[in-house]
Amino acid sequence: MARPPLFPIFPDRLLPPDPMTPKRIVEAYLQAFYREYKDFDALENLLAESFKFRGPMATFEGRAAFMAFIQEIGPQQNHIEIRGILAEGNQVAVFHDFHSRTPVIGPLPFAEWYILEEDRIVSLELFFDAREFAALIAGVG
Repeated sequence: MARPPLFPIFPDRLLPPDPMTPKRIVEAYLQAFYREYKDFDALENLLAESFKFRGPMATFEGRAAFMAFIQEIGPQQNHIEIRGILAEGNQVAVFHDFHSRTPVIGPLPFAEWYILEEDRIVSLELFFDAREFAALIAGVG
């Protein structure tokens, strides 16, 4: 009898489900957000109901408000190139280059700071130079 592989292959996700460390939860969030077809259900399940978002151009209180926003801008997101992920305790920092589809901008350096509680993302703070990114947000309105 053949032994099962140590890391089974999941056709629609790259990470095995366990252990769901804060780093793995953030990686799952990034995968769901930057897939060609956004997985909004997976995104919503990773966020606490009291989720808070703060960035240079927008702030949201509550998961529902943030989900409405990302469903609107989601089709414009293309992909990211991860530079690094650092995790300590319940905090995760992600450094990446962002690329957008419409309008085509990028790569733009981004930094994201996540705080997690009870296996959910409770806050995300985004850091970037908003001058070039303003065209993307203006195109949504």
